[in-house]
Amino acid sequence: MNNANKHLEQNRQYYNRTASRYDSDSRRENRNHYRKIIEILAHLSPVLVPGALLLEVGVGTGIHAGIVLERLPDIRYTAVDLSERMLAIARQRIVGKHGEIELVATNGEILPFPENTFDAVFVSGALHHFPHPEVGVAELIRVLKRKGRFSIMEPNLLYPTNFIPALAVKEDRNILQIHRWNLKRWLEKLPVCGVQTENILYLPPFPARLVHFYERVERVIGTVPFVKEFSIMLHVYGCKNV
Repeated sequence: MNNANKHLEQNRQYYNRTASRYDSDSRRENRNHYRKIIEILAHLSPVLVPGALLLEVGVGTGIHAGIVLERLPDIRYTAVDLSERMLAIARQRIVGKHGEIELVATNGEILPFPENTFDAVFVSGALHHFPHPEVGVAELIRVLKRKGRFSIMEPNLLYPTNFIPALAVKEDRNILQIHRWNLKRWLEKLPVCGVQTENILYLPPFPARLVHFYERVERVIGTVPFVKEFSIMLHVYGCKNV
């Protein structure tokens, strides 16, 4: 087994083992996950008309999928993940409650879809788990239709609580590759246009009684250029060339 396949198998086993407690251990259903998907949809929504095909790579337990389908129940939603048990939880969360849905267990670096299939594609917090994130970005663009929109939301290497696990946790090691310069370099090789990068800054979602205070602080510090560079997330988005 080569290093890439070993990396994939280790990740698949890790997320299969932790799937049942994944959301509860980190209390993932919170305002910050909601904010991330709203930021993503702000860019993708113009092409997400009824019947549009949307792909999520790395659906996990389906938190983002549930939010998307509540807001856009008339789209056709395809989601992939390496972990079969994560997909099982996502299936319980979204199938039968929303519109047309397809869930596929697959490697995000080799997507089982033809070129120019989807109107919009996105990945949120999963790209850094790929053995070769650059390959994952290329696959996103390959399966995207011409004039379609893409969105990549990933942990910012410069944020302290992202940098530390990148050094300490093997499943998060490729956070070290996720910075604006690499993302720009990877996308420059692909048929894309209108690429923009935003820093997404937010404070912890807990305790809930401090949420309004957090929101005021975020609005203030989000205007400071140097501070923004150390945001928790990077959001890169654009379109595929005609």
